[in-house]
Amino acid sequence: MKILNKYLSKCYDSLNHYANLGVKTRKEHEEKVSSVVSEFVQKHIENSIWLDEKTLDSVNEALAVFRRTEFAILLKLPDDELKVSQESYPHSVRTIPWKELNDKYKEAREKLLSLIEKEKK
Repeated sequence: MKILNKYLSKCYDSLNHYANLGVKTRKEHEEKVSSVVSEFVQKHIENSIWLDEKTLDSVNEALAVFRRTEFAILLKLPDDELKVSQESYPHSVRTIPWKELNDKYKEAREKLLSLIEKEKK
């Protein structure tokens, strides 16, 4: 669980950072945002068998928000990098889901930390 918690936090930190600062190129998005989300997905796949149902649901919800945030960051690329019109996507897709990003991350982290504490006993 410690590994999954580590990658959950790493992913959240990266998304939070680049949602605030943005990225300038598709390559930067791939290296700084998408790759970190992919690492978390891989650790989630490797460790999900050990999660109870409530924790698994919580981590899945966090992952869903992470993916939406990853795409919203992509849509903030400069027009010459994006290759599609940002306006072709609804406002809800282009907007960073800040509250949900923070809430779902905290919820998943709390559940994982609770499992880690139970493992110690």
